[in-house]
Amino acid sequence: MSAVGTRQGEEPARGASYWRGEQHLIATAPAWTILRMNFYAEAFVQLAQAALNQGVLTGLAENRAAFVNSGRTTGYH
Repeated sequence: MSAVGTRQGEEPARGASYWRGEQHLIATAPAWTILRMNFYAEAFVQLAQAALNQGVLTGLAENRAAFVNSGRTTGYH
């Protein structure tokens, strides 16, 4: 799994280590799909629960989100 913001750069730049891993997969296993997560579904649920207490839910608006699940709540790992 990779992350949003992955790009070529020098460590400790955010995304630099992910970029090297992606490049390795592209070169050696081109049939693989690289998932760039940026929002855990569990975090969104927690955000919605907290919003109920405050009466306001701030949305993602025009921002695109690639939801992923950690597997902790579903039993899948």
